[in-house]
Amino acid sequence: MHRIVLDTNVLVSALLNPHGAPAEIFEGLLEGRWTLLASPDILSEYEGVLSRAKFGLPTGVVEETFRRLRQAAILIRPWESIQACVDPADDKFLACALCGKAKHLVTGNIRHFPKGSFMGIRILAPADFLRGYFYS
Repeated sequence: MHRIVLDTNVLVSALLNPHGAPAEIFEGLLEGRWTLLASPDILSEYEGVLSRAKFGLPTGVVEETFRRLRQAAILIRPWESIQACVDPADDKFLACALCGKAKHLVTGNIRHFPKGSFMGIRILAPADFLRGYFYS
C-alpha cells in the first residue's frame, strides 16, 4: 500500500474546504486508498491544531476526525533525528516519513521542506500529489 505522511496544514485545509485536493487526500486515507503514517508527535500536533478556536471547528468534528485518523494511521516511532527543514518543527514529518518508508510527504508549505525530495521521499503539494498518483 502507498504510504504517505500528511503535514498538519493539509488536514486543516481538508476540514475547512471539503472540495479541494486536501479533502480528497483525507477521504482517500480514510477509505484505504493510501496508508497514513504518523508519529505520536504528529498525532499530538494534529489534535492541538484542529482544536484551535480560530478554525471554528465544532468539538464533535475534531473528536471524530481525530478518532478516524488514529484508526487509519500506522503509528511510527522515529528512531532517527532529522534536521533538514526550514522550520525545525517540521522535521518530525520527515523523520516519520523516513522511518516509516513513506513514498510521499504531502504539505501545503513545500517551501519549509527540502526542495523536491529528501532521501527518496517526494515532497509534494496536495494537488501535485493527486496528479502524480492518478496520472503517473
